[in-house]
This record gives sequence, C-alpha cells and structure tokens, in this order.
Amino acid sequence: MISAELLTDDSFANRIIVQGGWSVPDAAHLIIKEFACSAIRTGELHIYRGVLNDQGKAYLKLFKVCAGNLMTTHRLTEQEAVEELRELYDEIAAIG
Repeated sequence: MISAELLTDDSFANRIIVQGGWSVPDAAHLIIKEFACSAIRTGELHIYRGVLNDQGKAYLKLFKVCAGNLMTTHRLTEQEAVEELRELYDEIAAIG
C-alpha cells in the first residue's frame, strides 16, 4: 500500500529530493508520515469515535516514528511535531 503510494507520487518525491535537497530517508519519512496521517483521518481505522483499531494504532506509531526521525535530522522542529500530533489526536477524538 505504501509502496504503491510512493510510486504514484514520484513528482512530489522528486521535488523534495532533487530540488529541495532532502535525503531519500528524510523524504521517505515525510511521505510515510503524511500517508499514515491521511489514513487515520479517514475514520476507517477506528473502532468507534476516538478509538483506533489495531491497524490505526500501528499507523499512529508509524506517524510518531517518522516524525521523530524528521526531528532528529532537523527537517521538523519539536514544536511542529507536537502541533501535528496534537491536531491528529484532536481529529482522532472527533471522527470514527
């Protein structure tokens, strides 16, 4: 599923790697983080409102790991990561 997304989104990946000067791992972390966030926001990974199923929990963990890696390489500040996570938790609480 993620590899199919990366294959169809090559223009974005190309832009951030070639034109933006991002490393391939950083670009992959960004794309996977955004993919996980989008999947969670559909509401399809919820047991009921505010509660993720096991797959949703795995996607949330993937989001956090990728955000952490982006913070390590200074592509994402701690403040940005905290804000993104807070927004995602707010959406999890409201949908499902």
